[in-house]
Amino acid sequence: MRLIYRHRFVGGSETSSQAYSPVYTDDGETSLEEHLFTTGVTGYVGNSDGSISEIRVRIDDSEEEATAFLLSIDGGPEVEYSDNNTKCCGFTFENEAGDQFEIGFEEFGPEGSLLYAYLYNAEETEWSEGSFGVHTAPNALPEGSAYYDGYWNASGETETTGIEAGGHLEIEVDFNSGLLAGYTEGGFDAYDDNLEDETGGEFYGSIVGSVEDSELNADMIVIGDASGQFDLLGAFYGEEGEIAAGGIGGSLTSELGEMNLGGSFTLEHGGDFCDEC
Repeated sequence: MRLIYRHRFVGGSETSSQAYSPVYTDDGETSLEEHLFTTGVTGYVGNSDGSISEIRVRIDDSEEEATAFLLSIDGGPEVEYSDNNTKCCGFTFENEAGDQFEIGFEEFGPEGSLLYAYLYNAEETEWSEGSFGVHTAPNALPEGSAYYDGYWNASGETETTGIEAGGHLEIEVDFNSGLLAGYTEGGFDAYDDNLEDETGGEFYGSIVGSVEDSELNADMIVIGDASGQFDLLGAFYGEEGEIAAGGIGGSLTSELGEMNLGGSFTLEHGGDFCDEC
């Protein structure tokens, strides 16, 4: 699955400001759907080249026969995706070039619907995925320290190599100091056609970062059968910050060399997040 916006990609560690103004919860008066049909919702997606992009999604219902999604990435122009075909857990839309946008929904409250997006293009070996929705109002975030746990996944590919990785992820956020820390443990599988070899294994690592308003920015370093570093960019969603989600991007180095990969993470406040259809 492949995305074609390389010239708009910015790595997480290089992002100095937000491209879009997020929409916030307002005591349940405005639903996710209403935001989608007006200013749109924003968040982050991880890219298979190891970078992270900021995304805004709106719905254009001006056409009577079909609904169209309007996507803007890293402040770029909106691209229209329409002509959907229903799939498990979501819908797939296409733009005029044949690039595809798959979207799914996860409900957890009046303003707590989480969108999951997967974008790809048939010509480029690139893709993106991430989760986003209506940002929690900063004054509605948990007080003091809060614990989140969930999962992350990432993948990357070139003409001759490929890698998939992911695992469990936990963080503790101190909303008073604006600091967060956590750990991950997981595994990976990689291949290199030129070497006619494949490998896999396990790793574990630490996470440190910060929170400002409803946004989070963190670094994750892993060691084990593979070592690497990732950026995490995301936000807190729901009326009381029930979910933290966003994009992850970076690289892993194994016995086959260094490979870039990107994907998404989704964490729930104080419990396990269900990702089943």
